[in-house]
Amino acid sequence: MSNVFGAITTTLLSYPEEKKVFLRDRANSLYRVITYVVARSIAEIPVFFLTSSIFSLIVYWTAFLNDTFSYKYYTFGIIHYLIVVGILFLSSLVGSSFSLALSSLISNQSLLITVNNVITIPLLLLSGFFANSRNFAPYLIPFEYVSIYKYAFQTLIHNEFTNLQPFYCFNSGNWKCYQYLTFNAFREPFYISLIGIACLYVLFKILSFIFIYYFNKIKV
Repeated sequence: MSNVFGAITTTLLSYPEEKKVFLRDRANSLYRVITYVVARSIAEIPVFFLTSSIFSLIVYWTAFLNDTFSYKYYTFGIIHYLIVVGILFLSSLVGSSFSLALSSLISNQSLLITVNNVITIPLLLLSGFFANSRNFAPYLIPFEYVSIYKYAFQTLIHNEFTNLQPFYCFNSGNWKCYQYLTFNAFREPFYISLIGIACLYVLFKILSFIFIYYFNKIKV
């Protein structure tokens, strides 16, 4: 939530001012829309990777996440840590892409923030964190599959509770772990959730290009 919200807020606040420069350059035919979208995507990679790494560096080791082999952090622990960094990094990119698509579609700043809240909060509620996804009404299920929070949450949980951990649900019989995972009843395994994050990133980038191309033009 922290990484996605941070990425969304950053883009929502920066793009309106950036848009003025882009519209001027586009009117002067300095570069194509696809060039702008690709360049912007590349420029945000080091920023979000750095913030995700710092956030993970503090939280992961402080909270002893997946500390199965606490005396072997440089073998097993570091792998799970890098997975967390990667997931948070990809989630940030998706959040930025989503807000870019929304910002290029809506010009009014107040309306933009309102629409963002209207879309973001329901997707957060459908992540499976607040309620068992098996209990969602049938008409809500399609919206569940476009929630970045759902896929990020599932991958992080699968990364935390693995068959190498002593509290692994189906081997140790630890009731807390078992209750937690069965309560959420995830629909997808780890790799499918990871693919879901990547697909959402591509989807929002395509939508960003389409919206910028058709809705961000100088009016003559």
